[in-house]
Amino acid sequence: MKFFFPFLLLLLCSCEINNTDINSDLEIYRFENSLFNSTKLDFIENKQRWDSELGDFSNSYYRFVTGFSNSSDSLIKNQLLSFINNDDMRQVYDTILYQFNDLSNIKNQLDFAFNKNSLFFTSHPKPKIITMFSGFNYGVIIQDSLIAIGLDFYLGKNCVFYDRLGDAEYLKFQKQKKFMLPNIMEAWFDSFFNGFNNSNDFLANMIYKGKIMYLLSRVLPERSLEDGLRFSKQELSWCIRNESLIWKYFIENNLLFSNREKEYRSYLNYGPFSKGMTKDSPSRIAYFIGAQIIDRYMSINSDVSLNDLMLQTDHMTILNNSKYKP
Repeated sequence: MKFFFPFLLLLLCSCEINNTDINSDLEIYRFENSLFNSTKLDFIENKQRWDSELGDFSNSYYRFVTGFSNSSDSLIKNQLLSFINNDDMRQVYDTILYQFNDLSNIKNQLDFAFNKNSLFFTSHPKPKIITMFSGFNYGVIIQDSLIAIGLDFYLGKNCVFYDRLGDAEYLKFQKQKKFMLPNIMEAWFDSFFNGFNNSNDFLANMIYKGKIMYLLSRVLPERSLEDGLRFSKQELSWCIRNESLIWKYFIENNLLFSNREKEYRSYLNYGPFSKGMTKDSPSRIAYFIGAQIIDRYMSINSDVSLNDLMLQTDHMTILNNSKYKP
């Protein structure tokens, strides 16, 4: 039997749940509950319902969990029944259920975020949202207007599962519940706007990430800057103290207009620290610099709408008009 996930022993990880009652018009479908409550007798009937409700995503899920594509119903049934009845996977599911028994607070925040998004971008649909146990494969998947949230990616940095997966400390840090909403909204915005980032150079990518951070601040106004950036407070403080040093380093090392991704990817991707910086620096410092540029640009150009900002592809115009000089 082949699965794309390790078999792990259970150790519950603590995480607070906000049990606030809400009145929201956004629905979250708990796919992991439907799956793990299925039996041999009702599985095919349930699968027909999943295929109808989840559309193409259902096949994507069967594929990345079982490792098979274009399989028959009977093969999918046998594979998924083995998955949900495995003791280790059942224990992981129990952990998810324990930590995410009540999603009302998350639902309320998502409803607020997507209501704001609809005001800023009237052509954007309101998504269908599902939660899932992804087998530690994905934190967020966007497929058309469906958002699938892998709750197994947000069990807390001290969760033993991530130790058993061999995750580095910087990866475990990212798997905190407080980062779920910024991850969801960044993935959602990327699905609409990444195509407008039509240059491969570092400056263009940095400004694009800054735009995304600015959008996050508008749809998740209660989130702190460090949560939006997915930094610790210490990491954000390091960036603030060293902002001019970072910018100087990028210029002196001819990185701003570099089209060679390997030269700048450590400043955009997760890692233990940023290349060329001290080891107490965070990775993804380009997100911070990009956010500073866009924040200055928007404060000076108050007549620019969010839609205009996202459709502006001339990154040199944005940089020059931001008057960014740390």
